[in-house]
Amino acid sequence: LSLEKNLKRSIAAGSSTAFRKGLTDFSDVQELEQQIKIQEEE
Repeated sequence: LSLEKNLKRSIAAGSSTAFRKGLTDFSDVQELEQQIKIQEEE
């Protein structure tokens, strides 16, 4: 996987965990990944 894809997946998994009691079950990670935009600063 690309660095960008890995970063998106990591952010999505962390966000999913933050929304739940306990750890994520990864059921919403793909949906969250689609909402994450990575932008490179100059």
